[in-house]
Amino acid sequence: QPVQIGDLRYALVPAPQLILKRVVIGKLDGVKAGNIVVLGSPFSFMGGGKSFDRVEANEVSIEQDALATMASWVKPQQGIQPLQVGRLHLTVVRLGVKGFEVPPFEANITLARDGFIVSPLLARTSESSRAKLSADSAAAALFLPGGLALRPGERLVQAQLAQTLEAIARDGRRAF
Repeated sequence: QPVQIGDLRYALVPAPQLILKRVVIGKLDGVKAGNIVVLGSPFSFMGGGKSFDRVEANEVSIEQDALATMASWVKPQQGIQPLQVGRLHLTVVRLGVKGFEVPPFEANITLARDGFIVSPLLARTSESSRAKLSADSAAAALFLPGGLALRPGERLVQAQLAQTLEAIARDGRRAF
C-alpha cells in the first residue's frame, strides 16, 4: 500500500525515537494518523532486522474499506526482514463503519498475551450488548465471564487471540 508522510524526524532525546506526522496509508487514504512515534534502541533503527519497543499513534482514523485489507499489510513477505513491535498504543482512534457510529477510543495492543485494563466504554458496551454476547458461547465466555458484564479496571486477557496473532506474525498464511 502507498504511504505518505508529511514530516519525518529522528530524535535521541528524551529517548531514541522516530517521529512521523500526517501519515496516510492506502490508495484511497483509508488509514490516517496525525502522528506516529516509534521508540526503540538506537540500533533498532539501523541494520537489517527492525525490532521496536513501542509504537504510539495518535489521531488515527480507519475507514471500513481499509479494515478488510489491513491484515494483509502485516503478513511477512519473502526476502524482507519482519518488523517486530513490543507494544502498539493508539489514541483517539476513529473507525469509519458505514451505518454504525463508533465513538473514538484508545487501544493498547500487546498481542493480547498480557491482556489490557477494561475501559469504562468497554464495560458499558459489554453490559449494553449482553443479549447479543450471550447468544455466542465464545463471546459470552470472554466478555461476560461468569455471566457478568466486564467492569472498568478489570484485566481482559485473550490468550487464544494472542496465540493466533503470534502464529500469523510468525508463519503468515501458512498459519492457516
